[in-house]
Amino acid sequence: VFDRVADGQLVTLAAAWLGALAYTIQLYFDFSGYSDMAIGIGLIFGLKLPLNFNSPLKATCISDFWRRWHMTMTRFFTNYVFSPLAMNGMRRALGDRYGHFRKYTVTAGGPVIVTFLVAGIWHGAGWTFVVYGLIHGFALAIDHAWREFNGIKLPNFLGWALTMSVVVSGLVVFRAMDLDVATHILATMWGVAQLIPNTIDASMAVYVEFDKRMAATFILLFGTIILAAPNSQELMRGIWKQDELDKKEFEGMPIWKPSPMWSIATALVLLVGITSMGDNSAFLYYQF
Repeated sequence: VFDRVADGQLVTLAAAWLGALAYTIQLYFDFSGYSDMAIGIGLIFGLKLPLNFNSPLKATCISDFWRRWHMTMTRFFTNYVFSPLAMNGMRRALGDRYGHFRKYTVTAGGPVIVTFLVAGIWHGAGWTFVVYGLIHGFALAIDHAWREFNGIKLPNFLGWALTMSVVVSGLVVFRAMDLDVATHILATMWGVAQLIPNTIDASMAVYVEFDKRMAATFILLFGTIILAAPNSQELMRGIWKQDELDKKEFEGMPIWKPSPMWSIATALVLLVGITSMGDNSAFLYYQF
């Protein structure tokens, strides 16, 4: 994906979207994989770690996304930042004659924005992380307000599309080296590039060239796996005892059990892992 833009010019619409989607999928598999590895290594030592990743890109609203993505972090910030702020707001609302909107602001909207501002800063010291946290904080506040004030229920596909637009746009900011780069890539993605002044220093410009057709092929392939295939917890639901999984919704999905087919599949995965051991593939999320 992009760090700087060639000669201070905006990237093309196709390159911006392909880069953003490719990074989203790369980070998804990176985070999902090492969450599974942590759980598996824990079980080897007799430790049952909580589920941390549950197909977040299938979410149909931003609240559902954060119930599925980095679930342990979400619980931590809910317990130690959001809940105290929300309880304090509730006490204030009970003591004063607050209107419906003001009560919502002090008990839910404000606390969730502050919580995700803190969560953004937790990821790293930089303005991009501050903005990333605020994007999700305001998106969650709007999502909660939509339900609080009886907004119409959106069709699942529309809810998913809106959620993914927030997630992918947020990850552009998360990945970008600075806000100038993030602004220009987002402006190109959403068709408002002509409204954004060019502030990128051409002397520092770097452009990452890539095969767009190959990128689109991989995005389509791995995107289909993400959206259509069961995740590891769902495959292992026969022995997985976590409360986070509602096993009824997985009826008819493949399930893991000792068999020749699964032994061959496991051997192939092991073979790929062994042959890739010399590659440089550090975890992306490890640095945050």
